Order: sequence, then C-alpha cells, then structure tokens
Amino acid sequence: MITIPPFIQDGKFYFSHPNSIQQSSFSKLLFPCKTNSPITESGAVSVDTLLSVRNLLSTMGAGCPFQPSFTGSLIAGIQILCGVNLSNSYFVDIGSYDGSVADGYMQLMKQANVFKQISALCLIEIIESMCDQMENKYKHQVDPVVHVVNKAIHHKSGYMQRYLKDENSDNEIYSLLSTREIGCFDQTSTNTVECCRLDDLHNDLLSKYGFPRAVRIQVNGREYDVIRSFGELIEHVDIISFTMAAFGFEYLGYNLIHDYLSSNQFVVLRMTPHGFYVLPSPEYIDNKIPFITNYIAIKTELFQSHIIPRAIDFFI
Repeated sequence: MITIPPFIQDGKFYFSHPNSIQQSSFSKLLFPCKTNSPITESGAVSVDTLLSVRNLLSTMGAGCPFQPSFTGSLIAGIQILCGVNLSNSYFVDIGSYDGSVADGYMQLMKQANVFKQISALCLIEIIESMCDQMENKYKHQVDPVVHVVNKAIHHKSGYMQRYLKDENSDNEIYSLLSTREIGCFDQTSTNTVECCRLDDLHNDLLSKYGFPRAVRIQVNGREYDVIRSFGELIEHVDIISFTMAAFGFEYLGYNLIHDYLSSNQFVVLRMTPHGFYVLPSPEYIDNKIPFITNYIAIKTELFQSHIIPRAIDFFI
C-alpha cells in the first residue's frame, strides 16, 4: 500500500483543515486579545511571538519546502491511487534542474509495477549545463524514453533574457520575455534562452506519446505564464504540481493561478506538514507570505471520485 507521509498513508489521503489550525496553540495570534498582546510596551514584537507566528505559518504550509524527489513520488502516488490511465501518456517536469523530481516519480512508478505503462517523460530546463548532465544521466533509459529539452516554457514563443539572482550565484531565474519576434533578437547571445508554449512542444515533439497527464512546475515566478501555455492540453492534464515563493509575488498574484485552474475544473490543495489543505479560494498566505509554498491541483472529477472516498480528517 502506498505510503508517503504526511499526505498518503496506507493508501489514504490525509488533510489539514481550518478547525485543526484554529485549535492549535498558535491560532491565538490570529485573534490576539488585549491582555495577551504580541506587542511589547516598547512597541517591538517579542521573539516568542515571532517564533509562534513562524510556526503557525509552517502549520498552514508556508515555508515548508519538500525534497524534489519527494514531490515526484507524491505526484506518482496520486496518479496510481486515483487510477489514472497511464497508457498513451507522458509526464512533464518544467524546471527540472538535475532531474530529481523525475527520479522520485520513476522510483515509485517502478515500485508499483506501472512504470512501463508511461510512454515518455519530458524534462525541461533552461540551464544548458544541467541539460547536458540529464542527457548523460538518462541516456540508457529507453522504455519509457526520457526527453531533455533546453528551453523555457512561456505563454508566448520567442527568446528571453537570462539573469542571475546575484553576482555570486549560478542559479538562473526567469526574466521578462522579449517582445521582439524570433529572428530580431540576438539568438547567438549566451544571455538568451528560447521559450515556447507547452502545446507547441507537444505538437512538435511529444504528441506521438499521447497526452501529459501530470505536470510539475518550478519556474521561480512564472508559473501562471507556464500554465497558460498549456492551451487545450489542460483538458487532458489530471495533476499539476507547482510552487510559489517570494520572487513569484513580483510578477503576479496567486489568485490568477487559482482562478485559472478552478475555471478548468481543478481543485487546488496547499501542501502542509499535516496533509493537504483544500483551497476553495485564495487566502492571505497565498499572496502575501514570502516563503516557499507548494501546491497540488487535481481534476475535480478525480478528486471527488477517488480522493474524497479515501480521505482522512477531511472538512470543507
């Protein structure tokens, strides 16, 4: 039986809900009384209060990063337990970096003896050196095949500038897409990266493998642009994993992602240390708290037919 604590244990899905958060020892900070104010006489916030607030945020899922391989295993586990038809399907990891998410995904699929039902995996990364490493890493993987793509996914095709977080960092993050057409941009520059829509990549390379049933996104602030690039492919996607962090707030509100996914028949769940947290609508924490927060979006039909009957401690 699949067990991936704290989200899946013995094939059951575990949920965190508002009641459990409000009953926690930190919830009083949401509604401080006059006799127990978190503000000291000097006007400074006490250290105990700051620590308690931080613990409360963690309880709600803000600032709870998960290992990439864990995320991959979780996506695979949800697919298996929801009975997703894996034949004529492929898995997409956008922002793969070193392939750790794919490793976790493949490992659980192998353990469940369903790995060869998948037609392909597509790992997309903008850093050329990391793509070279993944090409070497998966060069002997044949059934299913692994495609490594050195591009960025965006809702518009073109070339965009790379830039670094700081002068001493090798970690590239997305910049604004150039409004120029391909051909008018200096494509030979090492400071540019080609970007395309996911539906275009599907038509050009991946359509022979079926459709993407699960997609993972880690693009440091451009998640909404990536999701919009699905086009009509989103009708075939069952599970979308994505991450929001401080640099994402510079570009957009979480509301845009939530509204878009909801309009396309997805239920959005925030990942917390105590299980999934259902988000019927965006909350303050999703737009204003500058910590890494992880989400899973699941097609409503799958959620209602396969997850709710297996849910433990579920309230909405």
